[in-house]
Amino acid sequence: MDRSIETAFIQYCVGKKGITQQSAKVYINQINLYVKRTNKDLDTTKHINVIEYLSDLRLVLKLSQNTRRLARTAFVKFYEWYAARAGMQNPAVELEQIKQFSNVPKYLDPDRIEQILFNLYRRNNDWGKMACGVISLIASTGIRIHEFEKLKVGDVKEIYDKKTGRVYFTLLVNSSKTNSARVIPFNLLIEGNLTEYFSRYWLWIKAEKHQKNNQPLFFRLENKYNKLATDQSVALKRWTVRRMLDVASDERVSVNQLRHFFATFSILAGMSVHTLQHLMGHVDLNTTMNYVHVAEIERGDALEHSPTKGIRSDPSVWGYTRLLIQIAKQMNAID
Repeated sequence: MDRSIETAFIQYCVGKKGITQQSAKVYINQINLYVKRTNKDLDTTKHINVIEYLSDLRLVLKLSQNTRRLARTAFVKFYEWYAARAGMQNPAVELEQIKQFSNVPKYLDPDRIEQILFNLYRRNNDWGKMACGVISLIASTGIRIHEFEKLKVGDVKEIYDKKTGRVYFTLLVNSSKTNSARVIPFNLLIEGNLTEYFSRYWLWIKAEKHQKNNQPLFFRLENKYNKLATDQSVALKRWTVRRMLDVASDERVSVNQLRHFFATFSILAGMSVHTLQHLMGHVDLNTTMNYVHVAEIERGDALEHSPTKGIRSDPSVWGYTRLLIQIAKQMNAID
């Protein structure tokens, strides 16, 4: 696809349709895949060509429902604009709907997460320390992987609630998918639970690495294989998180399974579906309903229904949470 067409389509999506730039680029990628796989021109594409292509995605390439739905949406959105521009008949009209996959996605159970964290902690080096912090954070917040990549140190806050005497973290998450921000309360600081892993990492980057608020929360460490030196200004990428899970588990584990764990076990712990919808960053409540049945619980009780409350850390790592509680209380007392 010509670069000028891509630019014009992105401007149309963002300016006229309210579609994010990221989504517009995804649609462009799908159309480019169609052109590459079929050797068809954009101007000569017919309705039958689109139907045959979508059928091939299922029968020949055996792609998932979600991938085929994305391809269909890309055709509809792109040719809605391009057909009028090129003065051609729209080949993407009246395409048959591809039903959305609605079953509850696969998730990890608490025992698996404990084992993954234990395997990473046993490495007893900076990489293992960071890996434990990464896994515990994602499991405790359910954030998307692209949201994880943008996290800064300043997005994490230690909160001391003087009324209840509770100390906990909050995480500010900015999502390019929904063009919105949300605050997730996570890890009520209780000594001996999953909090220890993130507390240990948090104190390490603040006290030893002196990481600033505008720097990445998780950064690149020295890699002896690629000969890349530690660079605290380079944010950790998704493939490194996948590598962490591969190293710590005998079976294939995806990052999304941590997000699905958060959603599923939050509901099992009694969280309201509306609270979970906000914490997960879902625009449509039906998306959240893939995980849950409605249970009316006030948002202020979110920390009481933390899905990680039952996951214990290794006793040798205990003590960091106690230190953080003391620091948080002192900081709030000063404020």
